[in-house]
Amino acid sequence: MKKQRELKNIYRSLKPFVLEVTKSNLVNPDFYQLVLKAALAKSFDFNFYVTGLQSSSHSFYHTATLRGLCEDLIVLKALKDIPQKDRSDLVMYLQLTETFEAMEIQGKFFGKNHPQVVLDQQYRSKPSRNKIDKSNAIYDKYAIPRRKYGPTIQTLADKANLLEVYEFFYAATSKWVHFSPHILMRMGWAPSKGIMATYTFTTKHFSHYYAGFNAVYGTYLFGLLCENLESELGLNPKTKKYLEELGLWIGSLMRWPELITFEEMNLKRPSLILDAVYNVTKGFTEP
Repeated sequence: MKKQRELKNIYRSLKPFVLEVTKSNLVNPDFYQLVLKAALAKSFDFNFYVTGLQSSSHSFYHTATLRGLCEDLIVLKALKDIPQKDRSDLVMYLQLTETFEAMEIQGKFFGKNHPQVVLDQQYRSKPSRNKIDKSNAIYDKYAIPRRKYGPTIQTLADKANLLEVYEFFYAATSKWVHFSPHILMRMGWAPSKGIMATYTFTTKHFSHYYAGFNAVYGTYLFGLLCENLESELGLNPKTKKYLEELGLWIGSLMRWPELITFEEMNLKRPSLILDAVYNVTKGFTEP
């Protein structure tokens, strides 16, 4: 049997092919293609980085990135079947809207907090509201349900047939950008159980878990991006060979990191034998 390579070495083999795919120019730009290339680079760079770390001590701070990788995948897949010109225009309108909104927001912030010349609301394009109307018109044209400023990520996930992926990663990573007693309490560990034990709080606790979480689910999302947008990316056969190797690596794992672990609940994990049986039988749910 061929020995399985380390994950970081598989990404190292992929690097020259990803670098080639993620090049472009601005001659008659297709803005959808531009952000797709950028999303692939972002996903690859994340995985190349987290799988090559010599220490897991700061892995806690990397986990939030998974949310962005997931949303990139969802939006790009949901828009994939819109005709080229409309999806390119849509991405352009969304980018301009974000830029104008950021100008206004930073103008208010710097006006109250730091005397500095910035691009603010006076530079904002007067018809910027029109960009929202134009992007909404494209959503309506292709019957994508939306709110006042466009569809939610959940709506786009449903359209992309990635709803369970969205729900998992929303549950996993939204805690990093919101107040979360669960994440804060998880930082506390003691050498013994009991209310009299002395707990120490630090993000370095549970670091091996976060390192594994980032590597497994970063790879999972990278694989989904390449699989679902293969034709748009124009991946060559050699790239596909390494993507298959990534799939074999992640598929061979007996245990993927859970959202709530046995360890943090002070519960004994099921035996590896039970894990193996569960894996083979799909949790005893299939005949």
